[in-house]
Amino acid sequence: MPPKRKFLRFQCHCHGRKCSDTNPLVVLQPLMRDVSSQRKYRFSALPTSVLLYNKPEGSDIKLVVGSNVFYAHRSLLSAASEIFAAMLNENWSESRANELVLQEDPECAKVFERFLYFIYSGTIVLSESYVVPLFMLADKYNVKSLYDECVKVIENGLKVFMVPEYRIERGSAFGHHFTPTVASSSSNSSDSSDSSDFFECDTMATPLSVAGDAVDSFPIPGSSLGSDPNRTKMVASETFPVSMVVKMLQYCHNERIQRAALFNLEARVGNQICQGNYSAIWNDLTVDLVVKILADNRFCYPEHLLFEATKEWLMVNEDRDVVETIEMVLGQIRFPLLTTSQLYSVMNDGFVKKSQKIVNLIEEAIKYKLFADCCSIEDKEKWSGSQFEPRRPLQ
Repeated sequence: MPPKRKFLRFQCHCHGRKCSDTNPLVVLQPLMRDVSSQRKYRFSALPTSVLLYNKPEGSDIKLVVGSNVFYAHRSLLSAASEIFAAMLNENWSESRANELVLQEDPECAKVFERFLYFIYSGTIVLSESYVVPLFMLADKYNVKSLYDECVKVIENGLKVFMVPEYRIERGSAFGHHFTPTVASSSSNSSDSSDSSDFFECDTMATPLSVAGDAVDSFPIPGSSLGSDPNRTKMVASETFPVSMVVKMLQYCHNERIQRAALFNLEARVGNQICQGNYSAIWNDLTVDLVVKILADNRFCYPEHLLFEATKEWLMVNEDRDVVETIEMVLGQIRFPLLTTSQLYSVMNDGFVKKSQKIVNLIEEAIKYKLFADCCSIEDKEKWSGSQFEPRRPLQ
């Protein structure tokens, strides 16, 4: 607060008699110190509550997690988590006990000590090796700050990289050469921006080697479809094992993690399908995940390969060879994207003949390919929807 100003009125004395005129009002302005050059420092320290972490002294409740016992404080737990506050409420019978037994998964029990320390201190070191069980604990007990940070780390570990497609070039005297094609920097898909957070592009300005006019080149088996020189392929980060990614898709309700996990799994599965390797991941997926992957527009691989992979998945287990399951999974195949010869082969397949619904889809696909240019308005409306939409790769 600035110092107050003083107001003084001076009187003059003329030969011993009082002058009727006084001097004008004089304002004394104190000298203000220049504070513009002063530096300010922010200092922070761990809250004093961290001194109470897992200390028997002053503790009023014990948390039992598996074989471990943690000394805690009801007020701190209730302030940090609404779930703890409800569990320790007087309406719960357990709230009157001195021990609270928490049923946690083995993975979560291993990191519960870190979780509890965060509640007391507000600090934690996150690692991709144990971030998922920490995320599950933060979600279960509604600790929002820790939850948000875990989401960021998990998303980063689920990234999918876009790399140039490699081709094998068959030369005369030099054997085979691997040549990366240049990745395109633009995309024709309006949906590609939705997934930009989960993809990183690795592009090359020039190929490593250039084939001559007489060189015969062909794609490596397992690369993306077509002969587009600017095509790229997805390579998924393997920070998390497949089992963990599948678990995220099945039990995690966070939309951002769901999308990132789906892209990650699709990249792993798609490359194996193109190589004809169905046993590594694909055949072990549940029917819900198979349907979700096949229905995704960005699962962009040759449609006939997806049909063959779906057949292999159906043949692995006899329980899958039922009409309802056949219609669920084969109903996601986009038959209008197949060629005429492929449609003929699919039409005579044994699995297709088991379901009249799938047969009807193939018949509509044949009509679409024959009459799409000269059909009526009613047929155009009928030939719309996901079955007739092309899959959109990220290029």
